[in-house]
Amino acid sequence: GNVIDPLEMIDEIGADALRFALTVGTAPASDQQLTDAKLDGARNFSNKLWNAARFVLGARPDELAEPYGDANLPERWIRSRLAEATARATRQLDGLDLGGYTAGIYDFAWSDYCDWFVEMAKVDLRRPDALPGEQARVWRTAADCLAGMLRLLHPIMPFITEQVWATLHEVEPRATNGEPLLIVAAWPADGGRDEASEVEMSDLAELVRGVRNLRTEARLPAGAWLPLAVVPADAASRAVLERSAPYISALARVRPIDLRDSADVGEQGSLVTAVRLGTAWLEAPAPSGGTDARGEARARLLARIERLRGLLANAGFVERAPAAVVARERERLAELEEQLRRL
Repeated sequence: GNVIDPLEMIDEIGADALRFALTVGTAPASDQQLTDAKLDGARNFSNKLWNAARFVLGARPDELAEPYGDANLPERWIRSRLAEATARATRQLDGLDLGGYTAGIYDFAWSDYCDWFVEMAKVDLRRPDALPGEQARVWRTAADCLAGMLRLLHPIMPFITEQVWATLHEVEPRATNGEPLLIVAAWPADGGRDEASEVEMSDLAELVRGVRNLRTEARLPAGAWLPLAVVPADAASRAVLERSAPYISALARVRPIDLRDSADVGEQGSLVTAVRLGTAWLEAPAPSGGTDARGEARARLLARIERLRGLLANAGFVERAPAAVVARERERLAELEEQLRRL
């Protein structure tokens, strides 16, 4: 009666989620802390995987044409990330680093595949002017990478991956190489990295995160569409922004996107961020009461900065707290000061 009953947890969150929770974050010769938060996180991951698979399987065009055209940035990037995840997972399993293996596959599945690629694939699959062959190419990339992800996840989450694999095999046997059972399917091979696509995607993600942070700091409605203006850093950056505008619009909830040659930022309601692709700003709506969004964000940042400065000026905290904690607070202060500088 003083421990978690695994059979009860299986009834509540599923066997795969329990297996995942028991493995993630573990290290040799260390005790395992099985908390409610870890169990909830494992259940949420199972749901995330299931929902992503349901989208991919449901998004298959009724008439799957022959793929047409060259792979776009999201396609090249996700295949490169899958190659990196495969090489890392193989290395970690060979070294019996189960905690590292589980964490690495989690990062790829949740962040790279679900949060970024799937959302960008939706843009391509739903584009009114997309040719059937272009939609087929994007969908096959989504299906192929889903199959690769299922192969990597199968050792730790055998039940949900086997179920999704069976449905994927029915919908698109080519994605499963004609193998109806995942448990006897071949372990995936490293397909090779595409470093250029990873650099370009990293720059694009930095811009999207910067705009999202501006919205969060200014407490703007998450679903509101806001105009975005960008001054590209150079000609190459302008080209990236032009071909990636539909993805930026969908991921950051911005439209229209105006590429300019010089900055012209207004004093009221302008929220500015500087990234490698250039300088961007949102024209936030002026709130009631006469205060502007940028001023409110500045005030909140200053309050957080002053709190951290006071904490780090406290000799007792600096001397007694673990060095890692002090270092983390200093890094956080530097990040906030950089945000304030950009604002």
